[in-house]
Amino acid sequence: MDSNIVIAIISNIVTIGVVFITYFLNRNQYKKEIIKIKGNLVIEKTETIPYDICNIMEKMIKKQNFEEINKDYANVLYKVLAYGSKEAVKIAIKAQELSYAKDKSMKNICCFSLLITQLKYDLTNEIISPEAFWKLKVVDYEQIKEKIERNINQLVEELNLNKKFKVKEE
Repeated sequence: MDSNIVIAIISNIVTIGVVFITYFLNRNQYKKEIIKIKGNLVIEKTETIPYDICNIMEKMIKKQNFEEINKDYANVLYKVLAYGSKEAVKIAIKAQELSYAKDKSMKNICCFSLLITQLKYDLTNEIISPEAFWKLKVVDYEQIKEKIERNINQLVEELNLNKKFKVKEE
């Protein structure tokens, strides 16, 4: 066989091999890029939710305009449902259930403090205490501390959340 034909066949095989390798590498890179874009979208959509929840909790504690609270509350729950982790969605559902039941044990607001903790964990992989909001915003926190701790810890157990979210009872 002529050496030029052999060289042509070999170069064509090498070219076809390079095309296949390039195709598979680009395909994998494309999939990774799509995952990265989705992750960035979730971060962008959820990064303000903890702040929004703090505002809702403050309004709830101050017993401000109930209709305004419900509107803000619905917007936050929709965002959590659309973009939150499965744990964040579990907490939001529980908060909604307690809201419908008109629960007076402060568990509803404790759900919100856990939701802030969960979202912060989802976004930054850092754990802040679910009682941080209470310590920042409630003047007489020491008087309700036991009740808050008990409610938060019960919710962590009931919803099977990260055990590190539990409040250390003194």
